[in-house]
Amino acid sequence: MRRPKVWTCLAFALAVVVAAKGSDGSAEEQPEDDSAGADCGCSAGLSRDSPGGGEVSSGSSSSARDAETATAEPAAEEEEGPDGAACDPGTEAEAAGEDAAGGGMVLVEEGDFRFGTDRPFIIPDGEGPGRLTSLPSFYIDRFMVTNERFGEFVGNTSYKTDSEKYGWSFVFLPMLSMRQQREIQQAVAGMEWWLPVEGAYWRRPEGPTTDVFRDGRGNHPATHAD
Repeated sequence: MRRPKVWTCLAFALAVVVAAKGSDGSAEEQPEDDSAGADCGCSAGLSRDSPGGGEVSSGSSSSARDAETATAEPAAEEEEGPDGAACDPGTEAEAAGEDAAGGGMVLVEEGDFRFGTDRPFIIPDGEGPGRLTSLPSFYIDRFMVTNERFGEFVGNTSYKTDSEKYGWSFVFLPMLSMRQQREIQQAVAGMEWWLPVEGAYWRRPEGPTTDVFRDGRGNHPATHAD
């Protein structure tokens, strides 16, 4: 009758030992979990001391500071011209004005480009299909031709635009007064936002009652100039 009690005691002792070993093993596995989290990047750069569960590590802070410095440095440096001299914004503006007044042009190198679209919005305008087009090199003005410059050209060459030859030109509807819109009784079907205006040409773009020089639009782009 004593032998069963001995076996019972041994089984109980063995269970206690196994439980103790299991507890020690789980405690030792915790550091491995932390390192695994760091390896996967989930907790990279975080510190247990941060209030929100994540303080950026010194490595991340230095990277962020380096990125900010790299972004800020170009703004601090003065731009240099072709001769190495620092560029003055005022000087550049003056130079741009001289180029505009003197007809400064730039060279556009020859090359290929995709002309048009495969999804045209107004098909009759020939917007599509898209096609590869080649162009030779050409020069183009750096700035749009102003009324003042076009007026100088007309004065030197006596050039007559088509609008002057025909005695009228199309004008975009919102540019006209309500009175003009009421007086005009015709328009092109499907393009009702363009109205024919008698006496409209480059100097009087909305008709005889307007004048680009009187209205202070001498530096505006010239229109009706074909």
